[in-house]
Amino acid sequence: PVVEVTDLETGSKFVFGGDEVARTVTYGREDLCGAPANSAGWVEPGYQHSVEMRRTGAALRGSALVPGRRYAYRVGDFKRGMRGDEAMVFWAPVDPSALGGDDDDDKVYTILAFADMGEYPDDGFDDQGKEIETEPSVRVARMVAEEAEWAARDGQVLAVHNGDISYARGYGAIWHSFFAQIEPLASRVPYMTTIGNHERDWPNSGDRYGGQDSGGECGVPYMSRLAMPRQQGPDKPWYSFRWGPVHFVQLSTEHPFERGTEQHEWAMGALEAVNRTETPWLVAGFHRPMYIDSTYCDASNASDCKVADDLRFAFRYLFYQYRVDMTWVGHHHSYQRTCAVDLAKGCDDKSGLGLVNLVVGNAGAVLTANLEPEMPSWFQVAKLVHGYTKFEVTRKRISLKSIDVDGNVIDEWSKSSP
Repeated sequence: PVVEVTDLETGSKFVFGGDEVARTVTYGREDLCGAPANSAGWVEPGYQHSVEMRRTGAALRGSALVPGRRYAYRVGDFKRGMRGDEAMVFWAPVDPSALGGDDDDDKVYTILAFADMGEYPDDGFDDQGKEIETEPSVRVARMVAEEAEWAARDGQVLAVHNGDISYARGYGAIWHSFFAQIEPLASRVPYMTTIGNHERDWPNSGDRYGGQDSGGECGVPYMSRLAMPRQQGPDKPWYSFRWGPVHFVQLSTEHPFERGTEQHEWAMGALEAVNRTETPWLVAGFHRPMYIDSTYCDASNASDCKVADDLRFAFRYLFYQYRVDMTWVGHHHSYQRTCAVDLAKGCDDKSGLGLVNLVVGNAGAVLTANLEPEMPSWFQVAKLVHGYTKFEVTRKRISLKSIDVDGNVIDEWSKSSP
């Protein structure tokens, strides 16, 4: 696979590809863990290709990407055919270490955050009852694509989708339909994801819960189809990345995360390595919430309240130590935002040290109608409405607007850097 890139400023073309920066993967029935993924839901996945476009030293012909410059691109194989059009345009990301001047302090970066999307085909075809619950995802996908198109005319845009991606749940055709739905967004801006229960969980497969939420997929289609900068080795979907003035640490709540586990040890190292001079904002992303307004509070290891307790025990002090600004999660199909929570689970909106927790699981799946009759004291917003959340970030300020499917702003929040 190759990516042919056209510099929209100079008109020059060059190509990324080859064994050093490209990979091709696939998976078979035998790689999946159970039904329906390896039986009634099986569809040949084809091959998944990915190419890394580096800023320096990786181009086969011509120059590497110039940070902050716009490019059009085509993907494919010169022998078998290339695919692309004038709409497939992106900004080469800016290295955070190069930021810091007065002009850079005011440069605005746009981030679109959501989770629990799924898909629903335009023709209304209902695949064995598996798609009918995610019809609002069509509207949200179109809204975030339009939002990204407008914002990308003036600057850099990022999309973050934290878990429960396609809701294929073992039906391979739904993965194909989902990517057709998300392509207008994901073909224009970086599209970064974390794994959720509906991608990973299956009994005796190594996940934390042992449920059947993935429909037998046990993370295999997710890991193959979404090439994130993950850790080396199988079934390690955690990673970190820098984008503009923000450093993201992306974790998996579907794998063991307790103190002493491989993932927790990695998280400690990743947080310690963050350079807050280069990236003044620090966000932890994962799927299940660390703080939640929910009545699903039984003793099972997968209940909302039990998982939130476990996450706080594992990460609360660690996040406070390294001054994590926010968590972005999903799983509960709602929009929720806490105050800046301190170590005593009280609100500390003045010192700048509290942790703001955001649930953005309202991108398409059926809403979770189990909010507490009275909102917990550390929450400031909890709404059962579909939509997405838009961030505008500079080195000095981070702000959000949460927008429902009718275009109404349902929440606004901001924080200035110390």
